[in-house]
Amino acid sequence: MSKRLALLILSLTLVTGCGFKLRGNFELSPALSQISIAGGNRSLNEQLREQLREQRHEQLGQRRQQSGSAAAEADSDGATLFISKSEFQRTVRTVDKNGLATSYDYIYTIDYSVTDSEGAVLQPLATLSQHRTLDYQPAQALAIEEEEEFLKQEMQQEIILQLLRRLGRISEYRPEYSGEAQ
Repeated sequence: MSKRLALLILSLTLVTGCGFKLRGNFELSPALSQISIAGGNRSLNEQLREQLREQRHEQLGQRRQQSGSAAAEADSDGATLFISKSEFQRTVRTVDKNGLATSYDYIYTIDYSVTDSEGAVLQPLATLSQHRTLDYQPAQALAIEEEEEFLKQEMQQEIILQLLRRLGRISEYRPEYSGEAQ
């Protein structure tokens, strides 16, 4: 188990050291080019802001190349992403004959909604979640704590990618939420 953990840590160090990042395949609507984040936790918000910043710069560069001139970012007040719930849960999955935990289930869940600058709902309240299982051996408690922390970070990154893909599907005009007849 410790060899596996050491190999995992070495691999992650090498991959992150070279600048490799998983990227989602999405494009944000101009209505979301200046999105602010409310609620959530600090770690989630920081990573989400960084991913949004990278996506905006990438899209701006693509627009400049396509138009052949300096494209300006949207000048709207922007939308708001409200994260009303962000929680990790850990439950015992299996126990040994002495009643000690031998594996745990981890669930990371966020509830979120998106409104435009006037308060119109672009995305009603929705839920995203990630589920993982971790085997536990009491003799390796320290290694398990490190693996648990890595697992939580991985789950949070996956939630962020799911959220960004969903944000990429929100269009600037959502007649089903605007109340206006067509």
